Amino acid sequence: MKKHMKKLLLAALFVMLAAPSAHALDWDIHYPSSKLSFEGTQTGTVFTGNFSVWQASVRFDPKKPDDTRVEVNIDVRTAKTGDKDRDEALPGKDWFNSNAMPFAQLVGTKVRKLSDKKFELMGLLTIKDMTHEIVLPFSMEDERDAQRIKGEVTINRQDYNIGTGQWGNETYVKNAVKIKIDLLAVPKK
Repeated sequence: MKKHMKKLLLAALFVMLAAPSAHALDWDIHYPSSKLSFEGTQTGTVFTGNFSVWQASVRFDPKKPDDTRVEVNIDVRTAKTGDKDRDEALPGKDWFNSNAMPFAQLVGTKVRKLSDKKFELMGLLTIKDMTHEIVLPFSMEDERDAQRIKGEVTINRQDYNIGTGQWGNETYVKNAVKIKIDLLAVPKK
């Protein structure tokens, strides 16, 4: 009887230790239906761009936001705005310096729930080897068997040494840049 009881206690302990990770939801991002974009202002005119190559790893349960882990790796060499001159300048040393530092990264480890469908992700954004804390407000909406996740955060490009040299002030390009996410996330099975 004692042997049987020990096995039950060990099994219960194992379940208790495994339980926190069982509550987290891992998500697959449907990339063809998702977008990672940015918005800036040059000579008074708003322009938009996007990154065509990026990878996201998301662990998040809206009911238990404490066990969150988000990692997004962005290939800044794929930044495009649709303007030939701007797109040729973006990989250069004054902007992304993408030959030397081809990737940006967002790592989030904490989420604050604002309402049933609205949250804030706290994390670290690294661009050009410069890392700063950000708070990214986002919403989740049901979309068939998936979730549509949308959010945006405004950063100061100067905090990341983006737009140096002749672009180092706001004469031509404003410092405020919006980063926008629009993801279709499907729970992993």
